[in-house]
Amino acid sequence: MIKSSFAKAYFGHLPVEMAAWTELETFVDGYIGAMRCSRSRKPRGEQEEEEEEKEIALLQETFSDVMRNHRLARSYPVSPAQAAGAFRWLRHVFERNGVPTGEGLLAFTEEEARVSTASRQQEPEFIFKSFDRSAGAGTTAGTTFVTLLEENRHLLGRGTTGLTSWQGALFLSDWAQNQGRRFLEGKRVVELGCGTGLVGISILKTTDVKSYTFTDCHFRVINAVINNLQINFPPAKEDEPSEKLFEARLRQLQSGPEQKISHEKMSCTSYHHRLSREGGTDPEVVVRHLDWTSFEEGDHEGADVILGADIVYERGLLPPLCSVLRSLLRRRLHRDDQAATTTTAAAAFVACTERSHTTLAVFEDCLREARLAFEIGCKGCYSPAESVLNSDVQHQPTRIYKIVLGQVEDAAAEGTERGLL
Repeated sequence: MIKSSFAKAYFGHLPVEMAAWTELETFVDGYIGAMRCSRSRKPRGEQEEEEEEKEIALLQETFSDVMRNHRLARSYPVSPAQAAGAFRWLRHVFERNGVPTGEGLLAFTEEEARVSTASRQQEPEFIFKSFDRSAGAGTTAGTTFVTLLEENRHLLGRGTTGLTSWQGALFLSDWAQNQGRRFLEGKRVVELGCGTGLVGISILKTTDVKSYTFTDCHFRVINAVINNLQINFPPAKEDEPSEKLFEARLRQLQSGPEQKISHEKMSCTSYHHRLSREGGTDPEVVVRHLDWTSFEEGDHEGADVILGADIVYERGLLPPLCSVLRSLLRRRLHRDDQAATTTTAAAAFVACTERSHTTLAVFEDCLREARLAFEIGCKGCYSPAESVLNSDVQHQPTRIYKIVLGQVEDAAAEGTERGLL
């Protein structure tokens, strides 16, 4: 528990002021307290003191091992400020538990001084932020990570909100790994406003989809998600950490994602990523440009499932967003009619953090005007200790809309079960 929680906070680039570190501190306090309590029942001599020192040293080594030898540490450089904060936190936790300054604690202090100096000199523009996606995948904690190259200091930098992950994306990916899995398996999925790729990459790591298409309108975002796909699904020859690869990623902390598609060519160029899955069908993975304001119905063949996370914020973009949703859902309906199939009706699932109830009301009005039926099928929020994002919100609820074609237009939708979320 302590080791996996520390890795989640450290490689997730959570500032030490966040509640996850406070909870972890409680775990460490409890561990040291329980260890001392069990030994207090016995007469205390030199042997008992030596055994306690060994256990403390082993605990300190656990933290050091994560920071130096964890597979994420060997693959993705951590920002100096994050490392300095972690060393400062470690020194504080052991000192407040009365642990004498030994070799392990001294090493923490020296490392803190070194990385603090580096942090003051130049804190990077970007960070590699890792999300533990194990919980919903039926696997042990700390075994399935999604690592994204994101903006470090500016949530709204470089002319777009799409270079950092938002709460809606985290909530939608959690839903997709649990309740939403049955809607996604074997399906063709299109994501609108994909951002850095948290939702899609999480799904590709945990769910067998037939295809997944990432879409966005900003060329920096398109290049960011291409870069993050290459990070999380590298060619076999690049799967193992190497000094050369680590040095290249160090440079990316300042330069950001490599530009694969230029601004001039993004509207006519798609990126196809090869993804091999052991024991399953290899999904088709595509990144392409999609501008809601200039979208035409023939621009995309449609999908079984449409996803979107925190894309409902700019009220002027809500009518074109709803028009795109309607067009994609209609394309799927017409395709099924031509093929004479009786498959489940296509649906969109849009996660919205409740920043503004007025904006959400406008969105619902736009859905009605577009003759789209909707329901709020899922709603929840994160506790302070569960918050893993440095965003504009921490604990506001997030809701997921399930959206389908209105029944007038899609008679097949009459039999669609409600409340499936």
